[in-house]
Amino acid sequence: MIRAAASESDVRSRIARLYPLEVLKIKQLEGYDDLNFYLECRSEDDDVTYRYVCKVVNNQDSQKPEIIEAQNRLMEHLGKKGISVPEPVPNNWLQYFSLETFGETKHLIRLLTYVDGSKLNDCSPSTELYFNVGDFTGRIYSALKGYKDDDLTMRKSPWMLSSVPDLHQFLRSVQNEQHQELARTAVQDFEDKVVPAIPELEKGVMHGDINEHNILARDTSIVGLIDFGDNCWGPVIFEIALCLAYMCLHSNDISTGKHVLAGYQIHRPLTSIENKIIKSCVCARLAQSLVLGCHSALEDQGNAYILSSQKNGWPILTQLSALDDTHIAALWGLE
Repeated sequence: MIRAAASESDVRSRIARLYPLEVLKIKQLEGYDDLNFYLECRSEDDDVTYRYVCKVVNNQDSQKPEIIEAQNRLMEHLGKKGISVPEPVPNNWLQYFSLETFGETKHLIRLLTYVDGSKLNDCSPSTELYFNVGDFTGRIYSALKGYKDDDLTMRKSPWMLSSVPDLHQFLRSVQNEQHQELARTAVQDFEDKVVPAIPELEKGVMHGDINEHNILARDTSIVGLIDFGDNCWGPVIFEIALCLAYMCLHSNDISTGKHVLAGYQIHRPLTSIENKIIKSCVCARLAQSLVLGCHSALEDQGNAYILSSQKNGWPILTQLSALDDTHIAALWGLE
């Protein structure tokens, strides 16, 4: 996977050509696979300043415009359900993306409205905050219940929790032998406990990456959701498991799961099967994030964001792995 070799100057010139906008300010934002830029622009039609995020999509996803279109449809659906999400902006040709050459590779470039709010990663941990995160994730589940999209149903990605068994081929990217074995154990546990249960689990479309960098907050209230690059279809328990993993990282406290689940289960109580596998799903997501982070860092050594979960991730995975299901049930209020 190749990130675009695009500078702020490159993006400024593309926006001027593709949109009826004058770029007043541009700043590169953090990102994993895609390049993201914050823009302040003035429209040719008025003298008002508008804020946007420009995304320059990695070369692999740029070859799948149908997935970008599916993301746009999902954002539109959630917006109609009252969830604050980015809105795709049409260009001069009334298209929602354009294929552009940056260096030696071609990348889709798209413009989205800017959603106001602070990233949860910048917020102080609190019981109320994590309860509200769970409640918000439950609202997302309710808004997406019954939503169908064939492009998302067929999508496969290394970041989907269903792809955890594929991590075996990346384990050597983890240099620390203890960490490598810890990840291997989490993957094996997922294969033993979760994979056989998948046919019995409720399925649906998911955001796919409800984490501390994609949730927007104001004080302890959740006000928006961004980054729809990992939208997918699968067992809906994976959505809250992923969220749990990242909230434990944000708080550096595995007991945080209790507050997140309390908010989530207002909207969707976990089933007895899900109660038994939730810890395995959370550990698998932590392992997935840590292992793929190590692997990606070897290919993109200048991107510090890739390794952002490493500091708290291994200790949190160690703590969770040491607890049996009885202790997890008591800790997270699943009894």
